[in-house]
Amino acid sequence: MGDVYEIFDDGADEPIDRFEVRDVRKQTRFMVDNCFIDDFARILGPSCSMVYMSLVRHTNRQQKTWPSQTLIAEEVDITRQWVGRYLAILQYFNIIRSVRVGKRCTNRYYLIDEKYWRTDFEVMLEEIEAVYDPETKQKKAMSP
Repeated sequence: MGDVYEIFDDGADEPIDRFEVRDVRKQTRFMVDNCFIDDFARILGPSCSMVYMSLVRHTNRQQKTWPSQTLIAEEVDITRQWVGRYLAILQYFNIIRSVRVGKRCTNRYYLIDEKYWRTDFEVMLEEIEAVYDPETKQKKAMSP
């Protein structure tokens, strides 16, 4: 959808013509919430932040995006496995929502409004430390 233009005759209250102009320019930029850069980028690190940037880059007007993990990995220059890990982290912070779609189980990602992002950083760090040993950065053995 593009901009709607209306042409009015001099002094007329109603337009004499209305048309929509489609924007066919190549998309050369995208926008990222300041909140992401200010609060999350330093916590998530550069690679996870770049995965988010890749999602934002491919987002449509409904804030839905569906690049493959392989495409994201190529754009960010990391492995597909790391892309999957970073997508899980972005979901953990409620920055994105992943929805499985179709017979081939492809993913659709939705960018969540920043007012719903998790910002309880202290609680999240405690949750992470409960699962990972901070010294070895390895997953702790789970007791039965």
